[in-house]
Amino acid sequence: GLGDQSTPNAAQYSMAVSMGLPPIGRVFAKPTDGMKFSGLDKSVGNEVSKNISVADGTKSVTGGVAQFEYTGSSNPHFVIYRMAGARDMYTNFFKSVLAGETKISVDPNKQSGSY
Repeated sequence: GLGDQSTPNAAQYSMAVSMGLPPIGRVFAKPTDGMKFSGLDKSVGNEVSKNISVADGTKSVTGGVAQFEYTGSSNPHFVIYRMAGARDMYTNFFKSVLAGETKISVDPNKQSGSY
C-alpha cells in the first residue's frame, strides 16, 4: 500500500521500473522520474493479459502493479491480505492461471479504503 513503512513508495516504484511493470487501475501517487523515463507513469487500464514481451520476443507474459490507498491508521504493508480490492486482485489472478489464461484485473472502486 502507499505509505508502506516496510517497503516505502520509492522502493515500490524502483521494483516496478526494474521489472518493466506498468501500473493498472487508479494511480494515486505522483510518478517518479524513473517511471516517466521508462514510460510507466500512466495506467494501462483496469486489466492486463500477456502484455509484456520477453527479451527474445518469443512469448508474452502478464505483469502489472496496482496502487492501493489505505486510509486507516496502521502500516499499510499488508493491504494485499486485508483490503478487499487487493485480495480480489491476487486471488482472481491465481484463478485465471488455473483456468489457463493469465490476467490481472483491479476494481478501481476498491483501491482506496481501510482494512
